[in-house]
Amino acid sequence: KGYPGWHIECSVMSMDYLDNTLDIHAGGEDHIFPHHENEIAQSEAVTGQPFARHWFHSSFVLIDQNKMSKSKGNVYTVADLIAKGYDPLVYRFFIFSGHYRSRLNFTWAALNDARNKLNRLIEFKNRLDKITDSGDPTLEVTELIEKTEESFRLALDNDLNTPKALDAILELVKNGNRLTDADQLTKSDATQIQDLL
Repeated sequence: KGYPGWHIECSVMSMDYLDNTLDIHAGGEDHIFPHHENEIAQSEAVTGQPFARHWFHSSFVLIDQNKMSKSKGNVYTVADLIAKGYDPLVYRFFIFSGHYRSRLNFTWAALNDARNKLNRLIEFKNRLDKITDSGDPTLEVTELIEKTEESFRLALDNDLNTPKALDAILELVKNGNRLTDADQLTKSDATQIQDLL
């Protein structure tokens, strides 16, 4: 009666559109209590089944080490970033550069760093598109791809560690650019790398 109140709409919508048990339920760290705890209580009371198998709670994005707040005037929307000349993919790349459970500090310098890394990745892909040398895939590239894929998967399997996963991709870009500069990539190599990316 009364409590938990408005939290019930989320349980109802989840079960109506998805299922009684969700594989993954996400939300911000500020939703753990009371919102998610109430969703669990009311949903499991009705179904007798677990409400979610896995919980994914992300930490806050800070602005210059401060919590975002309209009263502080430090709230930026994607539209604001676009107006300042940033592609939304730059912001996405910035978000992936931090672990979801760690607070990420938004600064313009950090966003510029994300843009530079994303551009490095895009430029590398464009370089791969221009490789025309026929020939078999080289052993060095095959091993580089295997190492990158293993590092990437291990990082994501370790609590969705996106910063380490991105490090694996950027290491591939560095080594791929070195091989491209030395004219040691075949079209087959380039295709294998593009398939991995």
